[in-house]
Amino acid sequence: MESHFRDSTFRHIRAVLLFGLAIGLIFWGNYSTLATESGRMTNKDFMSLWTGGKAITLGLNPYDVEVWRPLRAAYGSTWMPDRIAPFPLWTFLFFAPLSFLSTQAAGALWMTLCELSLVSGIFLTTRILGWKGRAPLLLLLGAALFRPVFPAIANGQLSPVLFLFLPATYALHERGHPFAAGLLLALQAVKPNLTIIFLPTVGVIFLIRRDWRTLIGMVTGGLILLAASWIVLPGWLFQWLAAAEKGQVAYATPTLWGLAYELGGEQLWPGSAVGAGVLLYLGLLFLLWKQRRSDWLFGFGLAVIASTFLSPYLWAYEQLVLLFPTIIALHWGLTSKRGPRWAWWAGWWLTGVVLSWLLLFVAQQREVDTWSAFIPLASLGYFVLARQSS
Repeated sequence: MESHFRDSTFRHIRAVLLFGLAIGLIFWGNYSTLATESGRMTNKDFMSLWTGGKAITLGLNPYDVEVWRPLRAAYGSTWMPDRIAPFPLWTFLFFAPLSFLSTQAAGALWMTLCELSLVSGIFLTTRILGWKGRAPLLLLLGAALFRPVFPAIANGQLSPVLFLFLPATYALHERGHPFAAGLLLALQAVKPNLTIIFLPTVGVIFLIRRDWRTLIGMVTGGLILLAASWIVLPGWLFQWLAAAEKGQVAYATPTLWGLAYELGGEQLWPGSAVGAGVLLYLGLLFLLWKQRRSDWLFGFGLAVIASTFLSPYLWAYEQLVLLFPTIIALHWGLTSKRGPRWAWWAGWWLTGVVLSWLLLFVAQQREVDTWSAFIPLASLGYFVLARQSS
């Protein structure tokens, strides 16, 4: 008995050491390669997150035009896309600890966390769905080849972590922790442009289902974020709203807004985008109401897809979150009795991996990436088809 206990303890220690070694090697690889190219991390999207965290630790206001760009420049950035900080203050609270590291070390660490989030999100999703064998590895390979993944990680974006939050939320809810699921959902607010459609839609889902504990968890989480950030910098919210000027480039984004500009022309825009968006969203709400007594995972997936298509300011690397609803759709297809299994796998690879790279090629020829809006549309078609087959 004692020998068995020692062997078990040794195996656990060895597993922890091997895991730590693997993480260390990944961090070293990020530090020595990806985090050093293109001016290290100082000229990437991560610099905005790091600088916002640094402003908090220095007691500065990141929404002051006299502070933001000089602070970025002081730490080596020559790329100044924004007059003020583009993220809400509660986002910067999470990056304040990273700001004590150099931009290169912090960037490499964040990239490592993003890579772990992607892998963890894939395996958590498949575990929830009861997958076994080698199928999760094939799924991980496809996810790694999904076009939005590399730029999201290399630029230090938030979407890999937000992707992990999706299956984690579902797991918490299904295991009897709806309030905790709501709290985790509230953290999606760290990336408002991606979740400005998603969070209200999910709130509607829980409202019409009378899932009060999850809804209260969401509201509580939002209030905690607001209160904590307001204590650090009172009144910051009104100053940050000036960052809405970034939406002026909505005509070039891979969303409904970009498609409306191309198809309807400059004269009809943005009215064409607003009108189409309102009609589509009303249709979504009607569908959610009709499906209110079915599994909420369907509405949850629709909310993710809608957020990537209807948001007025979103780029291709933020479409990474589409992995969650398309994996759910793949599971529905594989467990249905309609069509061969290989056809569902082929559909998943085509609507995600193949289409994303094909549209990148088209974007390089056209010098604009608005047609990548067809990725969420393809995901929607695959998702609905799989649902009907299940």
